[in-house]
Amino acid sequence: AVIYFVQSFAAKLPWHPDECGGCTTGDYFGQTVLNAASFGDEGGWDVQGKLFLALMAVWFVTWLALIGGKNVLGKIAYFTVLFPVLLLVIIFCKAVTLEGAGDGVAYYITPDMSHLTKANTWSAAASQILFSLSPAMGTAIAMSSYHEKSYDRLLQDNL
Repeated sequence: AVIYFVQSFAAKLPWHPDECGGCTTGDYFGQTVLNAASFGDEGGWDVQGKLFLALMAVWFVTWLALIGGKNVLGKIAYFTVLFPVLLLVIIFCKAVTLEGAGDGVAYYITPDMSHLTKANTWSAAASQILFSLSPAMGTAIAMSSYHEKSYDRLLQDNL
């Protein structure tokens, strides 16, 4: 993700089909970012310098956040919640000014009730619920360790 983020600031995206010879985003990720080789190819197990540096950068930022304690984690939580909302507002403002935006909004807010009778719809919804709950559970467990054993408002804080 760090490599994609850095490369997304280029004037022409390197994973655009015109830039990488008609490749898909998955092909670009596998061949260029990961420099993946099939089993048996020589050099398939070499350490990729760019990936290693990106991994170390992510772990360094994580370490910086953790050494600051719960106060720094609280500030990081505010940023990671509010900044994406700000970006969504900016993207929305840009999107509604594009040609055909009214057609897209109309399609989005006009439901197609026939999909409610399909099992795939309900299966996708249930899996999305599980994906959404998983990160929250780990965070709740980690942050609860900061409470004193005698803290009497634990139940109210978690409800």
